[in-house]
Amino acid sequence: MNLRTPFYSEEIIHESLTASTIVKMNDQELPEIMKMMLHWEVSDLQSSMEVLLRQYGLETLIVTCGEQGAAWRNQEEWGFAPGMKVQVADTVGAGDAFSAGFLYGLCSGMRVGEACQLGNKMGAFIAAKKSSIPFYEREELEAWLSR
Repeated sequence: MNLRTPFYSEEIIHESLTASTIVKMNDQELPEIMKMMLHWEVSDLQSSMEVLLRQYGLETLIVTCGEQGAAWRNQEEWGFAPGMKVQVADTVGAGDAFSAGFLYGLCSGMRVGEACQLGNKMGAFIAAKKSSIPFYEREELEAWLSR
């Protein structure tokens, strides 16, 4: 999800959730979606994620929480992948970097928790740089990912 006013509505969110198997949103988007779509106030992360997952028949739901990390829930289990503290230069692009790392990990055969950890590393790497698409050398990225 990427909620940007005025470019979303209940209908768009409903259609998106219904058509999706894996959904990623951030911790500011979760309460807004829960309230808009299910008239549900978020009391705790885990139960809110479970309600949304079951309501829309999702295979996996991920909620990123900035430097704290990312929570994930699928049909079998719930988990939390801790984040990385970095000197933030620009948060624009960090969510997309998380998604890219997560999807790469999942497509490479990683379990959901491992893929979330890779996503966290990618998001932190980009957040520590100026610009949403910063220049970096491959060796720099590889060194970062090996941490």
